[in-house]
Amino acid sequence: MKKITSAILVTALGVTMLSGPAMAAEPVSDTAGNANNVLTAVQTQKYEEEAKQSVQNYIKAIERKDVEEMTKWVKDTRFQSFGEQKQEYQKMFDVNPFSEFKIVDVKTRDEKTANVAIELTRKDTKQIEKVELPIIKDNDSKWRLVLGDAETRDQNSITNGRVESQKIISPASSSVAYYEFFLYKKGEIILPTKAYSTSSFNMTGTSITINGWQQSTGSNTPVYVEYQIVVKGFFSDDVKGSFLLNGYFPKTNTDRWYSYTISTSSPVQGAHLKIVNASAEIGCDGAGNVYQ
Repeated sequence: MKKITSAILVTALGVTMLSGPAMAAEPVSDTAGNANNVLTAVQTQKYEEEAKQSVQNYIKAIERKDVEEMTKWVKDTRFQSFGEQKQEYQKMFDVNPFSEFKIVDVKTRDEKTANVAIELTRKDTKQIEKVELPIIKDNDSKWRLVLGDAETRDQNSITNGRVESQKIISPASSSVAYYEFFLYKKGEIILPTKAYSTSSFNMTGTSITINGWQQSTGSNTPVYVEYQIVVKGFFSDDVKGSFLLNGYFPKTNTDRWYSYTISTSSPVQGAHLKIVNASAEIGCDGAGNVYQ
């Protein structure tokens, strides 16, 4: 069983996703972090029951295929609008790789944040994977599951490793998707954390070619960018293949644009190209096309 974690920092400016262990440690304090205002056992139980109920409501809506109801119980950072979110949720009923969702634990962090552990069972192999996700109490006092940061990988997911030098491959004649990204740094946090191709695509084989440019924001410093073939699911992005590209491929010089293949173990339906800034120090931007 694989265990994927995600965590959240709630600030005055909104919700920020962080990586790392997500389950809360004791003691549980109030949102001001005041040690003298530790939640009582009764309060903790109340908040955990409320948070758990919101996740159960989301799962029941999935089982009924009620997209409108699903959106009421989540904040999904993968989408730019409710319209896009509803459209993609409808597609997930056909491509989501998991068939069962089981809540195994809920832990309160404070009166407005909690974490839930959920077991996901794969449709094909019955393999169980565990994700840990944040839940927040929103401005309307309703608890909502925060989605967009968790990733899962099955045993057949292909990782091509880190690419250090340019490898030219002539793109095939058919472009199936376009992508662009601007992943910048703000203090210690990269915002936004990810970007996706503007549309999904169905693979006809076991590889795609991506052709485009990437550069560090405001300089010619090489930057690490991870490119992934993913299927967006109800709780996670399921990674089917990926590679990490290190380099400076300037927008203004098309002769220096990269061209690489990403492989999967089998053709993927309803795939997106996902782009993640893997650099620890600098922001990056870029764009390109997916070919097959």
